[in-house]
Amino acid sequence: MNKEKQAEKIIGVFADIHSNIEALIASVDYMESRGVEEYIFLGDCTGDLPCPEKTLKFIRDFSKRKKVYLIKGNKEEYIEDGIGDAHPEWDEYKSIIGMFRYVYPRITQEERDFWGSIPITEVINFDGLPSLRICHGWVDSSRTKILPGEEKNAELFPKVNEDFILVAHTHKQFDTTEFGKRVMNPGSVGVVNDGSQKAHCMILHGNKEGWEPEFIQLSYDIDKEIASMEEENLFEIAPQWARLTVKMLEGYPVYHSRALNHAMEICRRETGECEWPKIAEEYMERGVTEYLEGLKKP
Repeated sequence: MNKEKQAEKIIGVFADIHSNIEALIASVDYMESRGVEEYIFLGDCTGDLPCPEKTLKFIRDFSKRKKVYLIKGNKEEYIEDGIGDAHPEWDEYKSIIGMFRYVYPRITQEERDFWGSIPITEVINFDGLPSLRICHGWVDSSRTKILPGEEKNAELFPKVNEDFILVAHTHKQFDTTEFGKRVMNPGSVGVVNDGSQKAHCMILHGNKEGWEPEFIQLSYDIDKEIASMEEENLFEIAPQWARLTVKMLEGYPVYHSRALNHAMEICRRETGECEWPKIAEEYMERGVTEYLEGLKKP
């Protein structure tokens, strides 16, 4: 448990950066211009975009000069599990395994050990203010997707003791009160899929009555981030995955999981079976192409 003695406060909240260093820098600069001194990072700091080592170094350095609360997401768990350095027989499935292979060697053992020690959930206690439960997915799994109004909320929400809960993972900004719990998501700093082409984050305003979210959407240098993808050769390392990511940055409502599921359907239809990550590039290319053909830029 963490305790701070302060009756009122504001906290900057970041989630799902996915190695987008340009978006992170823009978000931090804005928060500092607002006088924010405390921060929460809700996981998935790496993945999908170039130079994860720069993002992790930025966060570690930032933590030395600001009060920062950290939890890990599923992307950090992938690093901890060593998936990027396992199963050489998977190398032929470039669009599926390529980003894991790209990220893993760029993370030092010190960073792996550090993120391995970070929890997936934590309760932050403040004197005179309500406690905050923070997690990436949910309290028992970084991979659980929480969205407003879903049936599973009736089972999940009442099991949490705290009345105010921060989640991430879905990349959707929202504020919902259900079953006596106020659940808030700051959205994604690095890869939004609503077409806004902004970095999404949140300022949390707290007093003895509770916590109120102020949702933020910020412009940043998207062209520089895409150029970095090209410089790092991501379109060769993970061709179709990078193709989806760049479309998302360009403002299309892209969901990697939907394109992946479509590719798996094609694979299953033509071969009789399909399991992750064994999806041949031909099926990934067809699946992604057909998926993108059905999208329109907002």
